[in-house]
Amino acid sequence: MHHPGSFTKNFGWKGNGLHKLRDAIRHGFGGRLATVERAAFRSNNKVADRDRWLIPANFFLHNHDGCIQPDELVRLALDDGHSRIWDQVALFALLLGHVGQVPRAPNDMPLGWANEYVREHVAPDGPWLDSALTKARIDAFLADHLQADLKTRTKCRTNWWHILALSGRVEVGLFNPAPAAEEWAPFALYLAFDRYLLDGRLFDRSLLDRVRQDELHKLAGVEEARFQRIAIEAYARYVEMGGLKRLGR
Repeated sequence: MHHPGSFTKNFGWKGNGLHKLRDAIRHGFGGRLATVERAAFRSNNKVADRDRWLIPANFFLHNHDGCIQPDELVRLALDDGHSRIWDQVALFALLLGHVGQVPRAPNDMPLGWANEYVREHVAPDGPWLDSALTKARIDAFLADHLQADLKTRTKCRTNWWHILALSGRVEVGLFNPAPAAEEWAPFALYLAFDRYLLDGRLFDRSLLDRVRQDELHKLAGVEEARFQRIAIEAYARYVEMGGLKRLGR
């Protein structure tokens, strides 16, 4: 059974795409690609609602010892403008998890239920199935997999559904056409490589081994063979850029 964490909080998503998340990250890091304390991240956003900052901090970013660490998602937020590519990478980050040591969340994947649902039901062969992305099917899954009452489960589903809609994964036609995987998946893979290294949990496995083991092609909604080709090229480029060193780490 999974736990809802603070995903019931209302981040106040508005407008087209996940631009508000990008703005929150830019403000939270003070425009600098450097580790920031969680308290400073909250203060930099000048959030009136004391809990609203928890969604980007706890579910999209990587935490360690009371701080939030820069990775590819932060780099994109600081360096690039809002785009459909940003939306896809941000959604991938949410599903990937590996957010480090989040207070009151002992596991490293606070949205583990969404990760499991996508891998097991939405993308059994890679591409996402529209038939699995219905509110009724998500509610049925959460009833068996989320340790929470009906009101909390409904709130979690509502928040996730809204993020899916803003990123163009449901309510087809809102932001079509979607960018090709070759345009955005390399950035998502840089993010995954960053998180694996920041977690320090590779042990004897390579980064590409983890891509296959964690079925990242399903989170991306891409056929496995195609995603592996993208991953091999992305890994070569990642090494060439210095891995975490490109972030000043």
